[in-house]
Amino acid sequence: MKKVLLTFAYIIVLFIMASLTDFANYWILNNILFKIINWYNQIGFIYEFLLFFIAGGLFMSLIGLFSNFVSFINGVIFYWFPSNLLTLIISLFVFFSNTAFGIKILWDSMGSFTFLTTLEFLLLALYLISINYIFINRHYLKERNEY
Repeated sequence: MKKVLLTFAYIIVLFIMASLTDFANYWILNNILFKIINWYNQIGFIYEFLLFFIAGGLFMSLIGLFSNFVSFINGVIFYWFPSNLLTLIISLFVFFSNTAFGIKILWDSMGSFTFLTTLEFLLLALYLISINYIFINRHYLKERNEY
């Protein structure tokens, strides 16, 4: 009975964290990243191209650091909940649906696509995927790999 209650508690905590993550993502995108991207799209092409590779490399390294932070949060919060097939399926569902929803909103926010805006879109989609990766119940996957 305890395992069933903890599984339902896991589902509730998962949906609360997904909602909070969505609110945080939209605030970050609207108040920080889109302002930077609008400024970035107004500079000259050569500077835009050079800055893209410098900032893109920095952004990718920040995503690497952020993934370590996400793993820590996942371990601290979700370690106490049971790892079973139901929690794995629900966490995968939340991951894919939340990522698809975020990418759809990101797609709708892009006015037109050029080469560099397509690369910007791909980097922001990678950002959304890396943030939503927190929802996957990796403890169950780790237990399965040990066999």
